[in-house]
Amino acid sequence: MKRLYLFLIFGILSITAFGQTWTGNSDTNWNNTSNWSPNSLPTINTDVVINYPSRYPIIDGINAVAKSITIAHNGSLTIQNGGELTVQNDFSTNSPIYISDGELIVGGDLYTTNNIEADNSTIEANNFELANSGNGALIIDQTTLKITEDINVYKSFDTGVLSNIYANNINFYNSNSSWLIDETNVYISNDFYAGADVNLVNGSYVQTKNLELLDNGRTWVLNDTSTLTVEEEINLRNKITLNDNASLIQTSDTDLNTYANNYWSGGLIVNRTASNIKNYDYVYWSSPVEGSELTDIANTSHRYKWIPTTTTEYTSNFGNWEETSEQMTIGKGYIVRVGTSGAASTFSQTFTAEIKYDSDSNSNKFFKINNGPISIPVYRGDYNSGSYSNGPSATIVSNEDDNWNLVGNPYPSAISVETFLTENENVIEGGVRIWTHGTEIGDYDDPFYQDFVQNYTASDYITYTSLGSSVPPPPPGSGSDYIASCQGFFVSMRHDATSGTNLNFTNAMRTYDADYTNSEFYRTDTSTQKSRIWLSFTADETKSYNSMLIGYAQGATNDKDPIYDAVIMDHNIMSIYSLVNEEPLVIQGRSLPFLDTDKVPLGIITLTKDLYTIGISKTDGAFENNQDIYLEDLYENTIHNLKDSAYEFISEAGTFNDRFILRYQDSTLSVDDVITDSSLKIIATENFIKASTASNTINSIIVYDILGRVLYQANGLNTTQVKLDQLAPTQSPLIVKATLINGTTKTQKVIY
Repeated sequence: MKRLYLFLIFGILSITAFGQTWTGNSDTNWNNTSNWSPNSLPTINTDVVINYPSRYPIIDGINAVAKSITIAHNGSLTIQNGGELTVQNDFSTNSPIYISDGELIVGGDLYTTNNIEADNSTIEANNFELANSGNGALIIDQTTLKITEDINVYKSFDTGVLSNIYANNINFYNSNSSWLIDETNVYISNDFYAGADVNLVNGSYVQTKNLELLDNGRTWVLNDTSTLTVEEEINLRNKITLNDNASLIQTSDTDLNTYANNYWSGGLIVNRTASNIKNYDYVYWSSPVEGSELTDIANTSHRYKWIPTTTTEYTSNFGNWEETSEQMTIGKGYIVRVGTSGAASTFSQTFTAEIKYDSDSNSNKFFKINNGPISIPVYRGDYNSGSYSNGPSATIVSNEDDNWNLVGNPYPSAISVETFLTENENVIEGGVRIWTHGTEIGDYDDPFYQDFVQNYTASDYITYTSLGSSVPPPPPGSGSDYIASCQGFFVSMRHDATSGTNLNFTNAMRTYDADYTNSEFYRTDTSTQKSRIWLSFTADETKSYNSMLIGYAQGATNDKDPIYDAVIMDHNIMSIYSLVNEEPLVIQGRSLPFLDTDKVPLGIITLTKDLYTIGISKTDGAFENNQDIYLEDLYENTIHNLKDSAYEFISEAGTFNDRFILRYQDSTLSVDDVITDSSLKIIATENFIKASTASNTINSIIVYDILGRVLYQANGLNTTQVKLDQLAPTQSPLIVKATLINGTTKTQKVIY
């Protein structure tokens, strides 16, 4: 019994903590016992001391443990190649730590007066402190830093680099330091105190509950689609600058608390750049701050606002542009002409909201950063009859044309199109229209009330609804779920809404996703919850282009839906559209579940006799797989599979609402020969005759006149397309016979 008692005592003593000192007598291998005094490896119960050895420890691809670690001056510790170091309690160092593709897990606090350099690694601790002594700097690149409580940095240095950070609070106390947050995310549960310069680049994302920038002369600069999200309060004694594509998001309705005296001032600077500027182009602007002067935008007198209720001698109130130099109204859109012949292709603008100290009155002058609920009245005319044209030009107008209002995103961040439309579905309909700067001024149709030598084309407006955009992604001409900061855009007021009703903007429309970027004035749509088809419509000779969207989505119906459907904006440009109760829609949402028996009437507007093509630009959802998409041409009695190839046809100028049907079944005979025959096309234009096939190969072609004489013959072609321009056009009927390699023959009369 006595021996057992002594054994238990020795057993208890065996788990008591003890210390070991690194000597480095043999090499740098942490797992070499001859490098330790005493000669054994540290355990989770070991207090490790690294003083002034001749060699410094390297944890290379192994797992190491300690109860605590203390490193003196002039030492170092390296973790690399998948190595892991777990410290149960505190880790204190006056020497550098280098981590490359490794892990440092500290159960207590991590304290250093020297450098920590980490790449592609993980660092975890309860608290982290970089003290104000020694030569310390924090360089964390492509590394995750997880701190349960606080990060406190007192050290002064040129530039510290931060990577993925999770912490309760973070404090940068020394104003002589500069921090770079590069292509990474930072999540702070409580407060972010920044008494140093902070620069966000390459799409970095910082989210915090509260933000304080209180030291004199220190600034935050956000670049390259970076985002700063603050859940509650922002306190400023210096400035936040948002360069092009960057965002500031506030999720609560709290105003910024800003301070100023005769030495410094706090505020927000928003720099925005419009690209793809053409000769004599206009940019559609909206201010993200209060008090912006329209006259500060460009050195030009061509600044306008849109008045939807202009009264004229005609029966319709079509609206008109009115020159203005007013202070920009929050939530309102304006256009400014910035391009002239030979002008630069980009144009930049700065909006500033700043507290300024007025020494004469001993008070602050405050310009507000837009945040929280914002409302602006929208208006419409009272014309409610059918479409007509009896003004100075031949331009057709409808009862929709006096409902347009030019509004704008009022925030220094993007807003969701879908949330905006849902919030305002009782006020507006037909989505939003954004100017794309796509085409130079030219010989386009006049507006209804005026007759100009040159005009801009309405086809440069991209339409967005909750279903998507009229033009498919990716850019150029991309679809978007968001309206970028500073963007002015058109909306159409509903006929059944009272003129003067408020259009509402809220913080709920602003995006909080770290993966989102406030890039450009339109961007790619990444939604996958819808099944959609984008159709393109092109003219061969004029090279004109138009497109439309048909999609199946939850909440949409086969009738007209305010947030899913959009009417065409201009009846005087080449267009393709679907029809709902004879109303032309550039975007149409249809109900779920999708049925392949569904049929969608399509219409087109053509301006000249030409060779036209209807094809698929993009599909998603159910249409990405094996679901066929057919175009039925009622004039030619043809059903063509658009999944195989685009459909080509000749059309005179005019509006044709009874020619095409989009469908998902071929109801003729449902055999391969029928599909093959329908893919063989013969067409004639003013300049050539063309035969083409999508599913086979053309072997021969013969052209006869009406007397049966052979005018042209070619055999052994072995091609999918033949274009004949050798024959002189006579505007006479000809017979064209094309034979496929499988023996299928098609004979067609053409006028050439």
